[in-house]
Amino acid sequence: MSFPAASANACSSAAASCRSRPGDAPGRTQHVLDLRHQIELCQLLRRLSRERGIAILMASHDLNLAAAFADRLALLDQGQLVADGSPTDVLDPTLLSRVYGLHLRRIDTPLWRPTVLPDIK
Repeated sequence: MSFPAASANACSSAAASCRSRPGDAPGRTQHVLDLRHQIELCQLLRRLSRERGIAILMASHDLNLAAAFADRLALLDQGQLVADGSPTDVLDPTLLSRVYGLHLRRIDTPLWRPTVLPDIK
């Protein structure tokens, strides 16, 4: 699969402008961004995807951010695919608890995609 040069340049530029440490690769920027910049980067990637008809592949450990912006999630456990589908399907508390080794609670609201939180006692 190839991506139009303009799309690749826009994504690289967006990632580069959000870098907070010299030498970070464009694909490794989200983990060093504050919340506002994470959301702005995800909004930009979603807009580019829709405007230009391209697919965006993003790896993230932030389940709620991924669910907020992704049309589809893939969940890996030890490098093996264990779930693939909509955020509603993949953010299953039983499945996530097994993968992450802790109890997670899911909050469903009619106006937002599901949110998961660790059950801290």
